[in-house]
Amino acid sequence: MPALTGWSLTASVFKTLEMLAAVTTPLIGIVIGYEIQWQRTNLAAPLRTIGVRLAIWVTAGILFNALVVSRLFPGDVTIQAAVMTLFVLPPPFVIPLFMRNAPVDDQAYVVNTLSLATIATLVAFTAVTLVFPA
Repeated sequence: MPALTGWSLTASVFKTLEMLAAVTTPLIGIVIGYEIQWQRTNLAAPLRTIGVRLAIWVTAGILFNALVVSRLFPGDVTIQAAVMTLFVLPPPFVIPLFMRNAPVDDQAYVVNTLSLATIATLVAFTAVTLVFPA
């Protein structure tokens, strides 16, 4: 990277990307939290969805690690951890943007599911780091 950061134009691009990276997480939090509706009646369906989604994706990740990754890269837990991280990522945050004309109940369901999935993903990331220590 020294060859790229040594030139003032590319150094400024990298500095701009660093500043954008620093504000990305708080902006995602604001966007998700803006529309969230925390009511017990609104949480049952999103929690079921997240549970089923994680059960399917974690099972798929374990099978993929066991059948493919461990055979291609025997003993490399870093790649296995990366694969599991990929499989537990939350759904895309842009979904509500495509729901402008959807009923309010559907929008609330999607926003609550995305918000709760983000929390579940943080827990899953912690589990991945415990199962696959670097």
